[in-house]
Amino acid sequence: MPKHASKVLIPPELRRKVSQSLLMFTGLQGIFMRVMCVGVAAFGLSVASSNNGLWIMAGACICPSAVAVFYMSFPLRPYRGNFYAKDMHDVDVSDPVVMRLVELLKSTEARRHLWSQAVKLSGILFVITWAEAIFFWGSVNWSFSFPSSRFWGFLVFCFILCFAGLSVDHTNWGLNTWARRETEHQPA
Repeated sequence: MPKHASKVLIPPELRRKVSQSLLMFTGLQGIFMRVMCVGVAAFGLSVASSNNGLWIMAGACICPSAVAVFYMSFPLRPYRGNFYAKDMHDVDVSDPVVMRLVELLKSTEARRHLWSQAVKLSGILFVITWAEAIFFWGSVNWSFSFPSSRFWGFLVFCFILCFAGLSVDHTNWGLNTWARRETEHQPA
């Protein structure tokens, strides 16, 4: 079994313990969703800025950090059922295997991973927006002026996309780390 958490396949006996909706965040679907969210978030920041380079750079740091603060206050809680069919319910709290997943998602290790991913996402957004600012250097305004109302709407849009991207990554990390630990501790 590979050591790297993203390479672990979640065994069927563990897949049955959480929602199939959460499992769609693992594997290639999760990678596609993360790339799409980052790309659209970077585009949203560039459109929102009204050509103000300082606000482009600030948005690249604010949005992922705000998501990390949100998850620090409200840790991800696994569930059963499908969120789109409105039949969500809590996981089986009497099952020690599932409770290890719940504890993992509340752990300091999960928080460290979340902040690490938030910093990486900020860096990616920063590099993308900085490259755009260099490309459009002549039309970028570098004054510290109050942003337009359009900026705040796109900042919320960017926050939602960062929330989606970090949620996918955090769920993927949690489920794969949980699966790896459970398969390592299973008797042969």
